[in-house]
Amino acid sequence: MTRPGHVLNVVLGGLFSLLIAAPSAAEPGRLVIVGGALDARNAEIWGAFVDGLPHPATDRVAIVAAASGEPVASFESARAALALHGVSPDRVVLVRAALIDDPATTDDESLWANGGDDPAMVAIVEGAGGIWFTGGDQARTARVLFDAAGSSTPLLIALHRRLAEGAVIGGSSAGAAVQSATMILRGDGLIALTRPMKSPGTDAEMEDGRLILGTGAGFFTDGIIDQHFDRQARLGRLSRAVTESPGDRFGYGIDENTALVVDTATHTATVRGVGTVTMIDDAQASRAEGPDFAVTGLRLSIAASGDRIDLASGDVTPAAGRHGSPMADLAPPSGDGAGVGPAYPARPLVDLLDQALIETNASALDRISLGDAGAAVRFRFEETDRTSAMSGRGSEPGAGLTLRDLRFSIIPVAVTVQDIRP
Repeated sequence: MTRPGHVLNVVLGGLFSLLIAAPSAAEPGRLVIVGGALDARNAEIWGAFVDGLPHPATDRVAIVAAASGEPVASFESARAALALHGVSPDRVVLVRAALIDDPATTDDESLWANGGDDPAMVAIVEGAGGIWFTGGDQARTARVLFDAAGSSTPLLIALHRRLAEGAVIGGSSAGAAVQSATMILRGDGLIALTRPMKSPGTDAEMEDGRLILGTGAGFFTDGIIDQHFDRQARLGRLSRAVTESPGDRFGYGIDENTALVVDTATHTATVRGVGTVTMIDDAQASRAEGPDFAVTGLRLSIAASGDRIDLASGDVTPAAGRHGSPMADLAPPSGDGAGVGPAYPARPLVDLLDQALIETNASALDRISLGDAGAAVRFRFEETDRTSAMSGRGSEPGAGLTLRDLRFSIIPVAVTVQDIRP
């Protein structure tokens, strides 16, 4: 007769043996979120992607080119760039999910519209250590990641599973925008600030410049991503997107040829590349009543290459070597900046703040952006008792500048235009 205690010991011993034999759970993977115009020779960013592969020397990389109007050409471009950084072309595989035909090929890629449901495409993702999303139109990528009812396709489910298992997911331009849970679909300059938001629609219905938000893939869970930030001057639209999205406290605007490299396990990120990442935090912001969009008290920080961001708090830790000594003495821009404010693709934001606010020892800076028919907004940047600026590498104005905790507001203003005749 077997005693109960002996049975218990056998069961516990068996469980202990299983625990010893079971592999440890994989750490969640890395995100490499690039602001667009990524140079194929940028070893800092491509290296961050390749080094994030669980097995960099052997892992396959799956390319999702659904955003592109030339998906096969975009795939070949990404494959060539990866080859420059040690990933042999035979390890790079195209996920046949797309909406637009590539005229340079004999196939009709528009027939790949159901690629998000194709078991063969899901198998490619499940066998990859890295997945790269190309640029184009993020709305197209969303259409292969979600079905008509808005539910995740098997492809998106597999992507999330691979990220949780330790794969690296990267993308540039539209491939960056799609990674946040709330996705910016459209929005241009002042129109995104001075006209009401609208809901997603057909491609033609979304081209009037108004801000449109949609559902993204949700790989990045710590805020809204915007891209081409320096060239397209998207500070205003990102600020409104964050303010209008109840579930998002932070927004991250990523410059071209620059990446936010995210450690999903620790909710921290490091900036890589030649530009900066601008962070918007609306935790202490106030929205004004009335039909016009207005917000005060946003928190704005700008992080440069090597800087580390705590994605839970938004705090920026400058890279080693940055210091608080002033940069070269530069004369501030003349005038009030009307017509060339941050709603327009003028000088990069970091240069403007460095030259017209930090270097002048002013406590506040106003810039007015003018649009058609008298539409205008005032961008106000104010120093607080937490504001700091630290510079480091680089010789150009603003290069290597870390700027922390400015107070930022967007205020509609009335402008009267009067002809002046001699």
